[in-house]
Amino acid sequence: LVSMTDDETIEPESEAYDLDLEADEDASAEDLIREAVEAVESRGVPLETAAEAAAAVESEAPVEPTPPDDAAGGDELEALRIENKELQERALRALADYENYRRRTEKERADVGRYALFEPMRAFLEVIDNLERAIAAASEESDLKVGVEMTLKQMQELLGRFGVTKVSAEGEEFDPALHEAVARVDDASISAPTVVEEFQTGYVLHERLLRPAMVKVAMPLGGNEEPA
Repeated sequence: LVSMTDDETIEPESEAYDLDLEADEDASAEDLIREAVEAVESRGVPLETAAEAAAAVESEAPVEPTPPDDAAGGDELEALRIENKELQERALRALADYENYRRRTEKERADVGRYALFEPMRAFLEVIDNLERAIAAASEESDLKVGVEMTLKQMQELLGRFGVTKVSAEGEEFDPALHEAVARVDDASISAPTVVEEFQTGYVLHERLLRPAMVKVAMPLGGNEEPA
């Protein structure tokens, strides 16, 4: 044992609370807190005091941003909903316009192919008319008439393969979209304008009129309107 005089005093160790807390720059706040607690406890500092030190270190952590005001956030959200609805409606309208355009162009493209022979077929009808006139003028027993009838039949079959058909006329109700009235008679036995005679056959290509049928129309008595 070392004896001390009364004048001698024990100086407190200056390093008693000199904590070596140098840490790696990459160390987290939790690591620093843990090292501080261990260092303090090793020096005999009460645990409550160490907890206070840890709380002080934690207080240096970044402050979380304050959430936006509920009213302002609600207004912004409602504005976004309205904008989103408007964009959806515009997208639907654009899609509908495109679909209509696509269908229209497809129909036009199909019609181009469907009615490409419209003008040639209409010109070809004059040949059919001449053959029919030749048959009507020929004698009953003529070999020429038989040959012309065969030619006419082949041409009519050819027209049918390309979608050309005759317009129904005699005995049908007068239709200004299909018939062209060139003569008229009154008839008390009918109640509506009716085709009673056909002078020239009409034809349609698919659903489009190549030429109307030239007809005589019977009109009911008391009818003052001329057939269109």
